Amino acid sequence: MDLATKCRLKRERLFEVSLLKKLHSKFYHEHFMKYPVLHINFSKCKGETFGDFIINLCGAIAAVAQQWLDNYHEDK
Repeated sequence: MDLATKCRLKRERLFEVSLLKKLHSKFYHEHFMKYPVLHINFSKCKGETFGDFIINLCGAIAAVAQQWLDNYHEDK
């Protein structure tokens, strides 16, 4: 099974019992997986200053981007 199919199935499982899917099925199907979503663990974004927070936030975003790249290259 290719990466895109795995990702789609995983996301579909997240919404199996969603009220949005049940009550607004047409809207759900029109918008499902159309927009990029970042999952960031903010527990790693702490800092003593605002600058520290921003640096750690950028690092967390970079880590997610690296995971996407790694998955992309594994699928090729």
